[in-house]
Amino acid sequence: MSGLPGEQREQREQSEGVALAEMLRRWWEQAEPTPTQESLARRVGVNQASLSRYLNPRRDQNAPPHVIELLHKHLGAPAEELDQALALHAAVIGDPEAKRPGPGGGGGRTDTVHIGVAPLGPTPVSGAVPRSAALLATRFGQGAWGTIAVAVSVVLVIALGVWWVTAGSGTGDAPSGASGDASASAGATATADLSQWQLTLRGHWGWKARTVQHLLVAHGYELEVDGKFGPKTEAAVKAFQSRHGLVSDGKVGPKTWPLLVRVDTHADRDGVMALQELLHNLGMPLDVTGVFTSATAQNLSAFQRDHQLPETGEADAATWRALMAVQPPPVSSRPSSAQPS
Repeated sequence: MSGLPGEQREQREQSEGVALAEMLRRWWEQAEPTPTQESLARRVGVNQASLSRYLNPRRDQNAPPHVIELLHKHLGAPAEELDQALALHAAVIGDPEAKRPGPGGGGGRTDTVHIGVAPLGPTPVSGAVPRSAALLATRFGQGAWGTIAVAVSVVLVIALGVWWVTAGSGTGDAPSGASGDASASAGATATADLSQWQLTLRGHWGWKARTVQHLLVAHGYELEVDGKFGPKTEAAVKAFQSRHGLVSDGKVGPKTWPLLVRVDTHADRDGVMALQELLHNLGMPLDVTGVFTSATAQNLSAFQRDHQLPETGEADAATWRALMAVQPPPVSSRPSSAQPS
């Protein structure tokens, strides 16, 4: 990596950093049960703001090795992915002896990665795709065969990238924009549709499920906020919909969300926590306490200002909708062709 020009090397390291953050975030979202960032931060010995940055692909701060190892342990992540995560970290910091797992997964052989081709600029797909192709090419070694392998890999990556964007442009219900800090959040506004509510239904996990669960608890439903939209959450949604004269389909869509977000975010603990978690996910340092603090009000006002919303410091329906529209996309979601309520 040291043989690349400075700008190209920086782009490649940024790509590795995004892939690392995406992997750590997936570990967190798929943990059983999913811990809050506050409790997880205590377990690994960092503050909550730092952990939020480590789990946010839009931030440029990556977790150090000892934190990666602790996250892997406490979240019960796949054994073979620890070596992969550490290899990504080594690549981010430009370690020429970056380790990557061998064919058998974790604990495999140690290879020195030499990539003799300049990156083609920002790629529209996950950084894991070009990285995998480039690392595969290095198995052929240096010289003429290595050059041919790298060239073929680059062509395949470009073709795969075009297919990925074309195939994924019109499906799924994950938000099209994500935000890591104030500037990234403002840039995401150009791609995220702030006028659309985020369809959330059984099988979803992460911030979507947690927001629904917090708000249901705020409305008086007994429910565990575990970040998993399962049968109990679906039943509570159906009960809420029936209570408000909606079709009880268990899907939280454009008719259910406006009623669900009608909570007192100055007094209701779970309503405040839902709001704080959404702000915190966007890289705004904030303790998720359930208490509407001055920091909560300031971050909320800053978000409204950055997204051309009335700067009221109050969480109205438009603010809730925009907050969810620019969240980092969940690792997995299940789209539905049924009309949501």
